[in-house]
Amino acid sequence: MENKSFAIEGMTCASCAQTVEKAAKKVRGVTKASVNLATEKLSIEYDEPTFSVENLQKAVDNSGYEMIAQEGTTQTFAIEGMTCASCAQTIEKAVGKLSGVDKASVNLATEKM
Repeated sequence: MENKSFAIEGMTCASCAQTVEKAAKKVRGVTKASVNLATEKLSIEYDEPTFSVENLQKAVDNSGYEMIAQEGTTQTFAIEGMTCASCAQTIEKAVGKLSGVDKASVNLATEKM
């Protein structure tokens, strides 16, 4: 058995986390799956010969969320002062324009980017 963790974007509540967890558990080769909403991470235990990251990605995408491939460097920052989804969107747009930034995602509920 092997273990891996993946970043998940788009979750805003416990129901979202549960949906991602259920989708991951249905993927061939996955023996255990758990989602931490606060850190936006999906942790799985899988049987290597039958598991495929592509199948997991497709299952998560089909459930309405985005699994982030572990390529490049990912950093998390605390963001204070947001009061609405528009605030989060403004921050995402501004940071997304910075040199070297491929993607920025802000979670209003956890106040993290």
